Amino acid sequence: MKSHVAVLNLEGRIDGEWAEVLQDECLALFLRGRRVVLDLSGVDFIGRSGIHALICLVWAGAGIVGCTPLIADVLAHEGIEVTRNLQPSDDGNFSKSN
Repeated sequence: MKSHVAVLNLEGRIDGEWAEVLQDECLALFLRGRRVVLDLSGVDFIGRSGIHALICLVWAGAGIVGCTPLIADVLAHEGIEVTRNLQPSDDGNFSKSN
């Protein structure tokens, strides 16, 4: 069974043109009926344009996981919820574990 969730493992910086690329790629996935989870465990910097992109993507339904504590605090300050304890479920999607 094909998963309806696309997990994007991001690395490095989310800023400038990369923020725009991220939004474009996620939009394409949303238009194909996919749920999007952004794994930010490899991200070490998020610029203002990256914050804006993440806000838009969360409003569109994307989930965010795997942040460092510092990035999680920055995102929380901007009103972006970071999901913790996300685990794959039997149907190939993701759910929160206890």
